[in-house]
Amino acid sequence: MAGCGEEVVDFLKRQVRPALGCTDPGVIALAAATARRYLSGTPLKMRLVLSGNLFKNASGARIPRLGEAGIPLAALLGALAGDADAGLEVLKSVTEEDVVRAKELLKRNPVDIEVREICPDLFVEAHLFSEAGEVLVRIEDDYTNVTLVKVDGETLFQRRGDDEDSPLSHCDWERLKEFASSAPLDNFGFLLEGLEMNMSLALLGLEGRYGLGVGKALQSLGEKYRFAQDPLTRTRLLTAAAVDARMGGAELPAMSTGGSGNQGICAFLPIGILAEHFGIDPERKVRGLVFSNLLTLYAKEFIGRLGGACGAAICAGIGVAAAATWMLGGGDREITAAVNNLAGNLSGMVCDGGKPGCAFKVSTSAYEAVLASLLSLNGVEIGRTDGIVGGSIRETMENVAMVCSKGMRETDRCICKIIEGKVIPEKG
Repeated sequence: MAGCGEEVVDFLKRQVRPALGCTDPGVIALAAATARRYLSGTPLKMRLVLSGNLFKNASGARIPRLGEAGIPLAALLGALAGDADAGLEVLKSVTEEDVVRAKELLKRNPVDIEVREICPDLFVEAHLFSEAGEVLVRIEDDYTNVTLVKVDGETLFQRRGDDEDSPLSHCDWERLKEFASSAPLDNFGFLLEGLEMNMSLALLGLEGRYGLGVGKALQSLGEKYRFAQDPLTRTRLLTAAAVDARMGGAELPAMSTGGSGNQGICAFLPIGILAEHFGIDPERKVRGLVFSNLLTLYAKEFIGRLGGACGAAICAGIGVAAAATWMLGGGDREITAAVNNLAGNLSGMVCDGGKPGCAFKVSTSAYEAVLASLLSLNGVEIGRTDGIVGGSIRETMENVAMVCSKGMRETDRCICKIIEGKVIPEKG
């Protein structure tokens, strides 16, 4: 596609991929599993260096199958039993025996954690020790981007972080809409698989008790008080249930978007729910999924991968608002209005880590994104005179990025300090 390059499909496939559990403890486990691959002897001790944002996001997330949170446990499971070739599904083959071994090692040798301020937002170093040697592995900028491997102090592999030049950085949103509207459909079967994957998580969240059980409670309230089963209500219920399951340690993977399973849940489920409710034809539904995921990733080009603002609320919310409006027949004016409605509503939502409480935030974002779309189709738009909202989607995103990337740095540091005080005991 002229103007956006021919790499958009490949980029989308790299950025939209399955992830088991929260991706933030997942990347820590992946670094540890990669280190184990190069280590001689049995792992005895580990030291982690994490960016503040990764530490914040990983601290409260439950580990799949365990229902327990903890960076040290996730790291040791990666070191003892992780599958480095499985990427963000690194812990998919962990057994109960592996969990026992990891907990025993953790009691003998607690994992040393350093939170580093001056480093990329996504940064982890796993330093693994045995009687026979030591290995250091660094992952930065992207969740599977190994940039350094050192074995016994000697550099075995090294490259710069953030090597990938995103094809979306050369696009405007109108070109992405054109791409979503016209690209060959046989490129996007994986997006239908992603919708099924995330819907399976939602149904699992309604069947069992995971996380906070927000989705299940909403379902019970709906039955008790006879709430209407409109697409807004279903969007909130199902996205909450999916996040309940994912953040509560369910064994099913989510289809993530831009390195976040919660963003993936938000980017996929509302489009599927709206398509079913309004009888949208299958081709247009798939194209809606393409547009939603592309706009989510496009928003992340402005706002960044990790930071003080909730990515599901802003990035995935923008993607859903735009894609839903297009899928339901809106033109450029209505799409712009939907994005502005969402940005003017939710841009202040902070990220205070990956945790069960994300079910509230993600379901709020998904609900409000659908509402922003439906209101735009009925002539409602937050105008340029309102606060940070711009006269175009690009201007709005630039303004939101200024607030989230620059304005919220101190907010982010404060949140990290609060969580650090809960998780890392004082030394001395």
